Amino acid sequence: MFILNNVVFNPEGSSSQWQHFQVGGEYQNAGGAGAPTSNRADNDLRIAGNVVWNGPAGFALGLGDDGCPSSHPTCSDSYVRANNRINTREPAFADLSNRDVRPTGALLNERSVSVPDFEWSDLPSRPQATAGERSNRIAFDRNGRARGASDPPGAAIPQ
Repeated sequence: MFILNNVVFNPEGSSSQWQHFQVGGEYQNAGGAGAPTSNRADNDLRIAGNVVWNGPAGFALGLGDDGCPSSHPTCSDSYVRANNRINTREPAFADLSNRDVRPTGALLNERSVSVPDFEWSDLPSRPQATAGERSNRIAFDRNGRARGASDPPGAAIPQ
């Protein structure tokens, strides 16, 4: 699972109640489902390239209790703080009151991270699924404009 290149903006007075994320630990699947009986919510979880403005400066990330322990390579507390902007830079938008979410100001200096293609080596043994399209390339923003690898995170890019 990937949480990449998002802008989460909750203005003062409307933040999440307790924390930014919630990643569970190990869970058990019923047998015969064609998937491992034991699994983790943080398997291949990657959190990077996001700009989060949500709550006070010391707001909890919500990582490390059950899922994303300090040893996790792509979602530990230290990794997430180093590879995302968490309450360090308030995003600004062209005209938020009219739902124009094109980034302006400091948000223009942020860069998206590459979104990996799907990988099918971990398909369950049954039922067999077809591999399908593996590309996760995001070619256009929400306004239909071509999107490049160095564009800022979020749903729209500047004109």
